[in-house]
Amino acid sequence: MRTATSHRLGNRWVLAAAFFTALILGSAQSWAAEAAAAGASEPMTLDIAPFYRPLPAQFPRDILKSFFGRPVIDGVPFDAGGQAFLWGQAVAERREMDLPNAFEGIRIGRTFDELHLVHHTRWLDVEGQTVASVCLNYADGSKYVTPLRYGVHVRNWYRLPSEESAATTDPDTRVCWRRPAVQVKSPIRLYKTTLANPSPKKVVNTMDIISGRGLATYTLIAATVTNGTSIAETPRNFDGKMIVRVVNGATGKPIESAFVEPGMNVDDENVVAPPFRTSAAGDGTVRYPITLTTAVSVSVRKSGYSSRTLSWSEDDGIPAIITIRLSPNGEESARR
Repeated sequence: MRTATSHRLGNRWVLAAAFFTALILGSAQSWAAEAAAAGASEPMTLDIAPFYRPLPAQFPRDILKSFFGRPVIDGVPFDAGGQAFLWGQAVAERREMDLPNAFEGIRIGRTFDELHLVHHTRWLDVEGQTVASVCLNYADGSKYVTPLRYGVHVRNWYRLPSEESAATTDPDTRVCWRRPAVQVKSPIRLYKTTLANPSPKKVVNTMDIISGRGLATYTLIAATVTNGTSIAETPRNFDGKMIVRVVNGATGKPIESAFVEPGMNVDDENVVAPPFRTSAAGDGTVRYPITLTTAVSVSVRKSGYSSRTLSWSEDDGIPAIITIRLSPNGEESARR
């Protein structure tokens, strides 16, 4: 039979064991945090290989072969072995690939100052459109989201003859790699973007990248985290412009935010051109190189209205101004 004294001694041993267990666990967590911080002194390439997907058959298999491997850009090492594609409307409509809406759970497990991305998009999008969002998942349960925008951080990997400038507006983004054209007389380029971690002393467990659900398919090639760190473009003379005005066919009032998708034949290649949405005045501008352009077209759509596609050739004359009338009842007309 146990005495009261032995029962009290047993309780003391239980309490002591619990105390030392908590002490050991707390020390282990502290050591893990210190190890994560200590490991942050060296660059760490992130493993995105589980998200790599092959390109559709119409693209050459070796299109990025000379970039793949362990490239070093601006002193930052990368591990590049494929392309990870997110859902984009243009690719989805063509049923070329069945793509995910997000890359979830990219492992980091440390503190860092900067995240470096090598990326591009498949297809064009509206200037400023969010093509993807980067979400940092901190060990304390907090999150931080950064949008990646078309024309700010990244552009289409094919520099089509219809694109006037390859420049981006983000000062920490630049074209980091190029190769000669393989299709439609369009050189290929990749962009490198550096994003600052707003909480560099906090451990980041994982990173997610989520589709912006726009036209373009955001594509991640490689990613690296670091503590603390251009090839000149050939100018293009886009000296031609066509002002597109979109109005209500019944009232004549301008239609704001109508979606305009231009196309053109430049240097004997039929290519798409950067899309845009009309201003509050119902207008926007299509720019093109006069001496190289033999045709221009526009497709216009707006929810609740008819849609319209028009085209012009150099033989007929490409207009300086075109008014496109969209009617709610399906009647369509256009006039210069």
